[in-house]
Parts: sequence; structure tokens; C-alpha cells
Amino acid sequence: MLHADAHAYLKTLPSKSFDVVFFDPMFAKPKKAQPAFDVLRRFAEHAPLTPEAVEEGRRVARRWVVVKGARHTDDLKKVGIEPAPTSRFSEVIWGRLPALP
Repeated sequence: MLHADAHAYLKTLPSKSFDVVFFDPMFAKPKKAQPAFDVLRRFAEHAPLTPEAVEEGRRVARRWVVVKGARHTDDLKKVGIEPAPTSRFSEVIWGRLPALP
């Protein structure tokens, strides 16, 4: 595990160095979670994901950039990703972009 700013860290990596770059940002309105997750939340980066970080992820990925978001927000659209279809009961949505050529 590495604790770092995702955008800054991705900028240090060579192009095409991972198959997939996965962004799992903290939700702005957290759901009730197990106490152990509350510890993780204290050390997590709470800044919103930026389009620039996603573009760095596309440069570093060989195949895909995958992003998790909350259903009733426009978080994915803010970074240029259309959410994939999912169950209407799910609170989590997913989106992906291809790596840069």
C-alpha cells in the first residue's frame, strides 16, 4: 500500500506501466460502515477526483481506467465518464475509459 496523491504519483510512472488504473474515491456523503473502515477513511484522500488525474491514469494504463462513484451524484460525469448500466438498487456506479493509444 502506498499513501500518496494519486495525480502526483501517476505523473512519476512510465506510460503503459499498469494494465488497469482503478480510482476508488471516497464518497462526499459516506455511508454507514464497519468501524475498521472508519480508520481507513481517516487516512484517505478526500479531494474529488479530477479530469487531469483521470488523463494521467489513461496514460499509465495499458487497457482501462476504471472509476467508482456514488449513484446519485454527477461525480463520474465531472471527469468525463459515462456510468455503465447497473442495478437500480445499487448505491455504487462504475465507469471506464480506454487507455490512451
